[in-house]
Amino acid sequence: MDAVESACFIDVGLFTMSIYVSSAGDLQKWHIEVPLDAAVTLTTTELLLPGGRHSVALDDLLNATVKAGRVATMTRVVVLARSWVHPLFYTYVMRWLRAVIPLSTSVSQLPRALFAAECAGVASALVVQCDGGVLFCTPVLDGVICTALESVWGGVSNSTTVDASLMEDVFSEIGAHLIELVQRDDCDTHLSGNARAGDAGTPHPATLTGAEDLLVAMRKQIKMCQRHELHACLATVVLCGDVATLPAARQCIALLLSASLPDSVLTWV
Repeated sequence: MDAVESACFIDVGLFTMSIYVSSAGDLQKWHIEVPLDAAVTLTTTELLLPGGRHSVALDDLLNATVKAGRVATMTRVVVLARSWVHPLFYTYVMRWLRAVIPLSTSVSQLPRALFAAECAGVASALVVQCDGGVLFCTPVLDGVICTALESVWGGVSNSTTVDASLMEDVFSEIGAHLIELVQRDDCDTHLSGNARAGDAGTPHPATLTGAEDLLVAMRKQIKMCQRHELHACLATVVLCGDVATLPAARQCIALLLSASLPDSVLTWV
Protein backbone atom coordinates (compact mmCIF):
# COMPACT_ATOMS: atom_id res chain seq x y z
CA MET A 1 0.00 0.00 0.00
CA ASP A 2 1.28 3.49 -0.88
CA ALA A 3 2.64 5.49 2.07
CA VAL A 4 0.17 8.34 1.45
CA GLU A 5 -2.81 6.01 1.32
CA SER A 6 -4.56 4.82 4.44
CA ALA A 7 -7.51 2.50 4.85
CA CYS A 8 -9.87 1.54 7.65
CA PHE A 9 -11.50 -1.90 7.61
CA ILE A 10 -14.60 -2.37 9.78
CA ASP A 11 -15.77 -5.84 10.79
CA VAL A 12 -18.95 -6.03 12.89
CA GLY A 13 -19.70 -9.32 14.65
CA LEU A 14 -22.21 -10.52 17.21
CA PHE A 15 -19.92 -9.87 20.16
CA THR A 16 -16.95 -7.84 18.91
CA MET A 17 -16.35 -5.20 16.29
CA SER A 18 -12.83 -5.20 14.90
CA ILE A 19 -11.26 -2.12 13.35
CA TYR A 20 -8.17 -2.49 11.19
CA VAL A 21 -6.20 0.57 10.07
CA SER A 22 -3.63 0.10 7.33
CA SER A 23 -1.15 2.88 6.59
CA ALA A 24 2.36 2.87 5.14
CA GLY A 25 2.46 -0.92 5.24
CA ASP A 26 1.55 -1.07 8.93
CA LEU A 27 -1.66 -2.74 10.14
CA GLN A 28 -3.12 -1.79 13.52
CA LYS A 29 -6.12 -3.43 15.14
CA TRP A 30 -8.71 -2.44 17.76
CA HIS A 31 -11.67 -4.29 19.22
CA ILE A 32 -14.92 -2.80 20.54
CA GLU A 33 -17.59 -4.79 22.36
CA VAL A 34 -20.89 -4.94 20.47
CA PRO A 35 -23.93 -4.30 22.71
CA LEU A 36 -26.82 -6.75 22.39
CA ASP A 37 -29.22 -4.08 21.07
CA ALA A 38 -26.85 -3.48 18.16
CA ALA A 39 -25.91 -7.14 17.63
CA VAL A 40 -29.47 -8.30 16.94
CA THR A 41 -29.70 -5.93 13.95
CA LEU A 42 -27.17 -8.03 12.03
CA THR A 43 -29.87 -10.58 11.29
CA THR A 44 -33.11 -8.77 12.24
CA THR A 45 -32.95 -5.56 10.23
CA GLU A 46 -36.62 -4.65 10.81
CA LEU A 47 -35.47 -3.49 14.25
CA LEU A 48 -33.57 -0.62 12.61
CA LEU A 49 -36.38 1.90 13.06
CA PRO A 50 -35.41 5.59 13.16
CA GLY A 51 -34.97 6.64 16.77
CA GLY A 52 -35.52 3.11 18.09
CA ARG A 53 -33.20 1.71 20.74
CA HIS A 54 -31.63 -0.77 18.32
CA SER A 55 -30.80 1.82 15.67
CA VAL A 56 -29.53 4.20 18.37
CA ALA A 57 -27.28 1.42 19.74
CA LEU A 58 -25.91 0.73 16.26
CA ASP A 59 -25.41 4.45 15.59
CA ASP A 60 -23.46 4.76 18.85
CA LEU A 61 -21.34 1.77 17.87
CA LEU A 62 -20.58 3.29 14.48
CA ASN A 63 -19.73 6.61 16.12
CA ALA A 64 -17.22 4.76 18.31
CA THR A 65 -15.79 3.21 15.16
CA VAL A 66 -15.33 6.58 13.48
CA LYS A 67 -13.41 7.86 16.50
CA ALA A 68 -11.31 4.76 17.16
CA GLY A 69 -10.39 4.21 13.53
CA ARG A 70 -9.84 7.89 12.72
CA VAL A 71 -12.16 7.28 9.79
CA ALA A 72 -12.37 10.95 8.80
CA THR A 73 -8.63 10.93 7.98
CA MET A 74 -8.70 7.76 5.87
CA THR A 75 -8.32 7.54 2.11
CA ARG A 76 -10.81 4.70 2.00
CA VAL A 77 -13.14 2.85 4.35
CA VAL A 78 -14.01 -0.80 3.76
CA VAL A 79 -16.85 -2.65 5.48
CA LEU A 80 -16.08 -6.37 5.79
CA ALA A 81 -19.13 -8.49 4.98
CA ARG A 82 -20.03 -11.81 6.58
CA SER A 83 -22.15 -14.20 4.53
CA TRP A 84 -24.72 -14.87 7.28
CA VAL A 85 -25.48 -11.19 8.00
CA HIS A 86 -28.61 -9.70 6.39
CA PRO A 87 -27.65 -7.53 3.36
CA LEU A 88 -29.83 -4.66 4.61
CA PHE A 89 -27.59 -4.36 7.67
CA TYR A 90 -24.67 -3.46 5.42
CA THR A 91 -26.88 -1.11 3.41
CA TYR A 92 -27.63 0.75 6.65
CA VAL A 93 -23.96 0.86 7.68
CA MET A 94 -22.77 2.02 4.25
CA ARG A 95 -25.36 4.83 4.11
CA TRP A 96 -24.47 5.87 7.67
CA LEU A 97 -20.76 6.06 6.85
CA ARG A 98 -21.29 8.00 3.63
CA ALA A 99 -23.33 10.56 5.59
CA VAL A 100 -20.64 11.27 8.19
CA ILE A 101 -17.28 10.97 6.42
CA PRO A 102 -15.74 13.30 3.81
CA LEU A 103 -16.85 12.88 0.20
CA SER A 104 -13.20 12.38 -0.77
CA THR A 105 -13.10 9.13 1.23
CA SER A 106 -14.23 6.08 -0.71
CA VAL A 107 -16.58 3.64 1.02
CA SER A 108 -16.81 0.06 -0.19
CA GLN A 109 -17.66 -3.45 0.90
CA LEU A 110 -15.48 -6.58 0.85
CA PRO A 111 -16.21 -10.19 1.85
CA ARG A 112 -14.36 -10.94 5.07
CA ALA A 113 -12.93 -14.16 3.61
CA LEU A 114 -11.11 -12.17 0.91
CA PHE A 115 -9.77 -9.75 3.52
CA ALA A 116 -8.46 -12.66 5.60
CA ALA A 117 -6.64 -14.15 2.61
CA GLU A 118 -5.22 -10.74 1.73
CA CYS A 119 -3.95 -10.24 5.30
CA ALA A 120 -2.32 -13.67 5.15
CA GLY A 121 -0.55 -12.65 1.96
CA VAL A 122 -2.07 -15.37 -0.23
CA ALA A 123 -4.35 -15.32 -3.26
CA SER A 124 -5.76 -18.79 -2.66
CA ALA A 125 -6.73 -20.40 0.64
CA LEU A 126 -9.33 -22.25 2.62
CA VAL A 127 -10.67 -19.54 4.94
CA VAL A 128 -12.18 -20.86 8.17
CA GLN A 129 -14.29 -18.34 10.10
CA CYS A 130 -16.00 -18.68 13.45
CA ASP A 131 -18.93 -16.44 14.32
CA GLY A 132 -20.72 -16.93 17.61
CA GLY A 133 -19.60 -20.54 17.91
CA VAL A 134 -20.47 -21.54 14.32
CA LEU A 135 -17.69 -22.55 11.94
CA PHE A 136 -17.89 -21.46 8.29
CA CYS A 137 -15.44 -22.41 5.54
CA THR A 138 -14.88 -20.48 2.32
CA PRO A 139 -12.53 -21.56 -0.50
CA VAL A 140 -10.77 -18.59 -2.13
CA LEU A 141 -9.05 -19.18 -5.48
CA ASP A 142 -6.89 -16.44 -7.01
CA GLY A 143 -8.73 -13.75 -5.07
CA VAL A 144 -12.20 -15.03 -5.97
CA ILE A 145 -14.62 -16.76 -3.58
CA CYS A 146 -15.81 -20.17 -4.77
CA THR A 147 -19.38 -19.53 -3.69
CA ALA A 148 -20.70 -22.94 -4.69
CA LEU A 149 -18.25 -24.64 -2.33
CA GLU A 150 -18.82 -22.49 0.76
CA SER A 151 -20.10 -24.52 3.68
CA VAL A 152 -21.06 -24.44 7.34
CA TRP A 153 -19.05 -26.97 9.34
CA GLY A 154 -21.37 -26.64 12.31
CA GLY A 155 -21.67 -25.15 15.76
CA VAL A 156 -19.44 -25.87 18.72
CA SER A 157 -21.90 -24.83 21.43
CA ASN A 158 -25.65 -25.13 22.02
CA SER A 159 -25.58 -22.18 24.39
CA THR A 160 -27.39 -19.02 23.34
CA THR A 161 -24.75 -16.96 25.16
CA VAL A 162 -21.26 -17.59 23.81
CA ASP A 163 -18.50 -15.68 25.56
CA ALA A 164 -14.75 -16.08 25.16
CA SER A 165 -14.21 -18.26 28.25
CA LEU A 166 -17.04 -20.63 27.27
CA MET A 167 -15.73 -20.87 23.71
CA GLU A 168 -12.23 -21.68 24.98
CA ASP A 169 -13.56 -24.49 27.18
CA VAL A 170 -15.74 -25.94 24.42
CA PHE A 171 -12.92 -25.90 21.87
CA SER A 172 -10.62 -27.57 24.41
CA GLU A 173 -13.12 -30.40 24.92
CA ILE A 174 -13.73 -30.82 21.20
CA GLY A 175 -9.98 -30.86 20.59
CA ALA A 176 -9.54 -33.66 23.12
CA HIS A 177 -12.26 -35.71 21.38
CA LEU A 178 -10.68 -35.03 17.98
CA ILE A 179 -7.42 -36.56 19.18
CA GLU A 180 -9.34 -39.70 20.11
CA LEU A 181 -11.18 -39.78 16.79
CA VAL A 182 -8.21 -39.32 14.47
CA GLN A 183 -6.21 -41.94 16.37
CA ARG A 184 -8.87 -44.65 16.01
CA ASP A 185 -8.11 -47.26 13.41
CA ASP A 186 -11.82 -47.50 12.62
CA CYS A 187 -12.36 -43.73 12.50
CA ASP A 188 -14.10 -43.75 9.12
CA THR A 189 -16.48 -46.51 10.19
CA HIS A 190 -17.23 -44.74 13.45
CA LEU A 191 -17.95 -41.45 11.74
CA SER A 192 -20.26 -43.04 9.21
CA GLY A 193 -22.79 -43.42 11.98
CA ASN A 194 -22.50 -47.19 12.45
CA ALA A 195 -20.85 -46.96 15.83
CA ARG A 196 -23.29 -44.33 17.00
CA ALA A 197 -26.22 -46.53 16.05
CA GLY A 198 -24.70 -49.50 17.87
CA ASP A 199 -24.25 -47.52 21.08
CA ALA A 200 -27.82 -46.32 21.34
CA GLY A 201 -27.90 -46.92 25.08
CA THR A 202 -24.59 -45.17 25.79
CA PRO A 203 -24.58 -41.47 26.72
CA HIS A 204 -23.03 -39.48 23.89
CA PRO A 205 -21.35 -36.22 25.07
CA ALA A 206 -22.40 -33.17 23.07
CA THR A 207 -18.77 -32.20 22.53
CA LEU A 208 -17.99 -35.66 21.12
CA THR A 209 -20.90 -35.33 18.72
CA GLY A 210 -19.64 -31.86 17.80
CA ALA A 211 -16.14 -33.19 17.14
CA GLU A 212 -17.50 -35.95 14.89
CA ASP A 213 -19.72 -33.53 12.98
CA LEU A 214 -16.86 -31.08 12.42
CA LEU A 215 -14.54 -33.82 11.19
CA VAL A 216 -17.17 -35.18 8.80
CA ALA A 217 -18.02 -31.69 7.47
CA MET A 218 -14.36 -30.80 6.97
CA ARG A 219 -13.56 -34.04 5.14
CA LYS A 220 -16.61 -33.61 2.92
CA GLN A 221 -15.54 -30.12 1.91
CA ILE A 222 -11.94 -31.15 1.28
CA LYS A 223 -13.14 -33.91 -1.04
CA MET A 224 -15.33 -31.40 -2.89
CA CYS A 225 -12.36 -29.05 -3.34
CA GLN A 226 -10.19 -31.92 -4.56
CA ARG A 227 -12.92 -33.02 -6.98
CA HIS A 228 -12.96 -29.50 -8.44
CA GLU A 229 -9.12 -29.45 -8.50
CA LEU A 230 -8.87 -26.52 -6.10
CA HIS A 231 -5.50 -27.72 -4.85
CA ALA A 232 -4.20 -24.16 -4.43
CA CYS A 233 -6.97 -23.48 -1.90
CA LEU A 234 -6.03 -26.53 0.16
CA ALA A 235 -2.35 -25.56 0.37
CA THR A 236 -3.08 -22.76 2.88
CA VAL A 237 -5.71 -22.56 5.61
CA VAL A 238 -6.45 -19.13 7.09
CA LEU A 239 -8.35 -18.72 10.35
CA CYS A 240 -10.27 -15.56 11.21
CA GLY A 241 -12.95 -14.47 13.66
CA ASP A 242 -13.38 -16.11 17.07
CA VAL A 243 -11.43 -19.15 15.95
CA ALA A 244 -8.32 -17.04 15.36
CA THR A 245 -8.27 -15.35 18.77
CA LEU A 246 -8.55 -18.40 21.05
CA PRO A 247 -5.52 -20.71 21.45
CA ALA A 248 -7.75 -23.75 22.06
CA ALA A 249 -9.70 -22.96 18.90
CA ARG A 250 -6.53 -22.72 16.81
CA GLN A 251 -5.35 -26.04 18.22
CA CYS A 252 -8.74 -27.60 17.50
CA ILE A 253 -8.66 -26.53 13.85
CA ALA A 254 -5.05 -27.70 13.56
CA LEU A 255 -6.13 -31.13 14.80
CA LEU A 256 -8.97 -31.18 12.28
CA LEU A 257 -6.62 -30.35 9.43
CA SER A 258 -3.91 -32.78 10.51
CA ALA A 259 -6.36 -35.60 9.83
CA SER A 260 -6.82 -34.74 6.14
CA LEU A 261 -4.43 -31.93 5.16
CA PRO A 262 -1.17 -32.65 7.00
CA ASP A 263 0.93 -30.70 4.46
CA SER A 264 -1.15 -27.52 4.48
CA VAL A 265 0.14 -24.29 5.99
CA LEU A 266 -2.05 -23.02 8.84
CA THR A 267 -2.13 -19.32 9.68
CA TRP A 268 -4.51 -16.86 11.32
CA VAL A 269 -5.29 -13.16 11.08
